[in-house]
Order: sequence, then structure tokens, then C-alpha cells
Amino acid sequence: MKYTSLLSLSLLAFNFSAYADETINHEFSMGFSDIRSANDQFIGVNYRYYLQPVSIDDQAYRISPYMQRTDNVNASYFGIADLDFYSLGGEWFLDNDWNIRANYQYFGDDFEDVHGLSLETGHFVSEHWEVGAGISALFIDDDFNNSDEYSGTVFARYVSFDRGAQNFNPGWDIVFRAIAGDDDDALEISANYYMRKNWSISLDIINQDNFSGDSTTIAEIGTDYWFNEHASIQFGLGMDVDESVLGSATLLGTFRF
Repeated sequence: MKYTSLLSLSLLAFNFSAYADETINHEFSMGFSDIRSANDQFIGVNYRYYLQPVSIDDQAYRISPYMQRTDNVNASYFGIADLDFYSLGGEWFLDNDWNIRANYQYFGDDFEDVHGLSLETGHFVSEHWEVGAGISALFIDDDFNNSDEYSGTVFARYVSFDRGAQNFNPGWDIVFRAIAGDDDDALEISANYYMRKNWSISLDIINQDNFSGDSTTIAEIGTDYWFNEHASIQFGLGMDVDESVLGSATLLGTFRF
């Protein structure tokens, strides 16, 4: 397996960390991934605008916008070989009790075009727990016929941090998600442990069963380090559990201002 050199991205993040401000409204991310058995490397970019200023303070840097219930909109692009993926979305918090996420997606290649819509609603049952559900639809237009695919999801998110805490204490951010679709079902667990407000380690596990009875389990271990409130580097290694082989290496840079 080969790995793409990303030294220039690391240096950019380090230099950007010299920038400082008390609040942020903009977030830009750029990432690369080298995948086993793939001839081309993935590249993706994302821009997110926070409709209210986000103050980092003493909260965990990565999830500070979520902890402050900050409305936001985002746009992203992802590409590999001749496949292009575009996405537009938004997240809105209502009275600190409800969370609504909406997303439009388009991806296509030389053989098909796919449009997708998703809507997800979460309810904060306590300061630390959010539970919710959502629906998704894919509208597929290929060289042979048109088809639609639908799926539903339920999720729960636990964050151990107190929103109004004045001092940082190590803690967890854990998301559980189950997806049931026309062609496959999936279970996802994402666990992040914040040792410091600028440093966390993560474990992500995805188990997917398709209509033919095949099952695939992917696990990824990662770390996220913030040079300061404005720049971070996130690195992860993924493994195909069924084949017991290393599946991917990923590096993501995030910049806030």
C-alpha cells in the first residue's frame, strides 16, 4: 500500500495557527486519502459558514460549534478518478431543544447521475444526549434505466461535557447510528475521547449488510490535533476487519477564521 505525501498540508496548518481571533464564522477543510487497491487518491474539500460567531473558550475545539448549538450551512466536493461528488447542506438549532439537518447531494460518472436528498431531526432530551431519526432518497439515472432508493436512520449522540463548564475536563463524544435501506443495512459507532481540548483520539466502526447477504466491517483509528483554535490536522488508519488488512490512510486539515 502506498501513502500520499502531505507534508505541504501540515506546514500550511502550522503556519495558519499563527492567526488568532476570539471568535470564528468560517471553517475550511481539505483532505486526502490513499485507499488499498485503488489507482487514484481521494481528494475532498468542504466549506462551512456559521451563522452566529463561535467562541472556542475552554470547550473541546472540534465540537465547540455543536456545543454552542450554532446554525450553519456547508458545501463540499469529493472526487476520485472520473467520479465527482457535490453536496449542499445546513444545520439549524431550535431553542436548544431541536436540531434539524438537511442535505442535497449529486454524484456521477460516465455511466450514471445520482441526486440525493436527506432530512434528519434530533431532539436534546438532556444536556448530554441527543436522539433522532431521518430519511434519505436517491434518484438514479443511468444508461439503462431510472430507479429510486430510500433509507431510514435512527441515531443517538452522547457528549459528556457540560455546555456551561468554565474549565476543560477530559470526556467523550459518542454517536450510535442504525440505517435501514432498500439494498443494505448498516450499523455505525463513532467514539471520540478528548484528552485535551485540542487533542482527541477516535474509533469508528461500520458494519454493512447488503441484500445478497454479504457483510463488511470497517474500523478506523484516528487522532485529531489542534495547533490552536484555528488549525488542526486529523489522521486516521482504516482496516477491513473481514480481510484483516489495512484499508486506508487519511489526512485532513481544518482551518477556522
